[in-house]
Amino acid sequence: MKISPSIHILSEDVANKIAAGEVIERPASVIKELLENAIDANATHITIHTEKAGLSLIRVVDNGSGMNEEDLRLSIQRHATSKILSDYDLKHIITLGFRGEAMASIAAVSRMEIKSLMHAAESGHSIEVEGGIIRADGISTGASGTSIAVHDLFFNTPARKEFLKSEAAENLAINDTVTRFALGYPKISFLLVNDGKRIIQTSGNGRRLDVISTIYGTEIARNMMFVSASGESEQLHIQGEIAPPPMHRANRKHISTYVNGRWIKNKLLDDAVVAAYETYLPLHRFPICVLDLTIPPDKIDVNVHPAKLEIRFHREDIVFQFVRDSIKAKLSAGLQTPGVFIPGKSVYSRSAQERIHFPRYTGEKIEPYLPKQSSETPVDVHSQSSVDRSRTEAPIETANGLNTSVPDKSARETIDSEPLFRVIGQIFTTYILIEKDDEILIVDQHAAQERTMFEKMMQNTECGNPAQQLMIPESVDLTPTERIIAQNTEDILHEVGFEFDYASGNTVFLRAIPADLPIPAAADLFRTVLADTEFSERKPHQTEKREQIIRAACRASIKANDRMTMDEMITLVDQLLESANPFTCPHGRPTLLRLSKAEFERMFKRIQ
Repeated sequence: MKISPSIHILSEDVANKIAAGEVIERPASVIKELLENAIDANATHITIHTEKAGLSLIRVVDNGSGMNEEDLRLSIQRHATSKILSDYDLKHIITLGFRGEAMASIAAVSRMEIKSLMHAAESGHSIEVEGGIIRADGISTGASGTSIAVHDLFFNTPARKEFLKSEAAENLAINDTVTRFALGYPKISFLLVNDGKRIIQTSGNGRRLDVISTIYGTEIARNMMFVSASGESEQLHIQGEIAPPPMHRANRKHISTYVNGRWIKNKLLDDAVVAAYETYLPLHRFPICVLDLTIPPDKIDVNVHPAKLEIRFHREDIVFQFVRDSIKAKLSAGLQTPGVFIPGKSVYSRSAQERIHFPRYTGEKIEPYLPKQSSETPVDVHSQSSVDRSRTEAPIETANGLNTSVPDKSARETIDSEPLFRVIGQIFTTYILIEKDDEILIVDQHAAQERTMFEKMMQNTECGNPAQQLMIPESVDLTPTERIIAQNTEDILHEVGFEFDYASGNTVFLRAIPADLPIPAAADLFRTVLADTEFSERKPHQTEKREQIIRAACRASIKANDRMTMDEMITLVDQLLESANPFTCPHGRPTLLRLSKAEFERMFKRIQ
């Protein structure tokens, strides 16, 4: 009896859908592949239109070289490409596309219409494709280049749609994809229109700083530092823009890296950038940068991922060290330049080609906003001043939000006016040293104020008064992605205390900010809240609100290495001891340590 074979050849339709699943995960994947083809066709203007987060329509129009009728038909066939001919070409790839899978994969899971006209041709050609099969063809007219319309994405693979995220999340992915290409190709003009709204538009004038200004705002663009370095080993060269340490973000999404012009997601390069900023940034904060790495094509393998998002380096250790050291050298040079990190002022002199075209601002060097120095001399551990001084001055709101006019009957005084504690001073400009009864308390100033701020903000929120109105609204420049997040999370932002209006472009005006939050911290906290918000996995409302208040308290609090006056230290200790939980910050970190007199005496061998 003959046994039927268990192995069989897949049908062309099933094979195409499997290939599409490897390349086309979501609408943003379609846009990425079409943009790469347009760039390889030497386009200088690319327009992207989407409807319903790309599921209803994705249209990409370019002014590239175009295709003739035969190329048009071949373009939707698997493994059809104009980029490589031999194994040698595969090892020396300089184009973005090369696999010959993108167009076939898109065509297999959509209804697609392609129109193309070559520059020298009198007329162009068009085809209509449904599920990978050509249903119609004809002659087309119009401008030279290629127009590709993708309708009803995943219409024949409904299971794929079930794994997509919300329209808001898919739009964010599309915006992020177009943003990366705009930052990587400043000589190309990009226009992204989403449901009739213009989201991103760049000029294509070749000045990357202008693109950075469009995406991140003029303040960051003015202060970006130009990096350029070469390494003999592996023939490496790096060039791009990095933000100074005071300008940072809450995640790695703003690290944009390109290898030989290809935007990639590479943990090695991200880790190298983060390592370069080590000790320059606060914990869990990340830099903003746009970096081009050039390396001989035969020193990398770009054929390790169907969507070409990942690459493999021949010598990862050398690449890591080169990228890290190149950035670190620039940062070190910047820190040695007086007043280098002054917002509104260009950091380094640039050539005419590199210089950004903004009016220059003048101003004094910005000091840390927490706390603002008063006329009183900061106190060190040698001060013998007691806290039970008379206080006849009017209440003064310092920059760290502490009211330094302490009430007569505070937590530091008993009924007979004997002080319960004595502030000795500040040590290492980070800790407050206190004598209390038979103990020495060492208070972490940041953790302590974070606790007091958190309790105040929680109380304000529960009482329905989370916000403080601003007499002069604060403007905040957002990225297109951040603007969409703001529109979709207004409920949480409002309950935390942010009230804002939308201005032109991606600018918002903050009309109110969380109560007790210093105004200079408002913009950074607003961006942090946006960065930490995920549409796909929204947490319970109260949990999310509490987490945002914790972040607000953290951003509002004084930091390590901020000098404090005696009044500020006294007030902070008062507020800490009066709080519901004076022993930990909202993150669970200790606010203070205790050392008893008996422990001192044991250490000095006074007692056994």
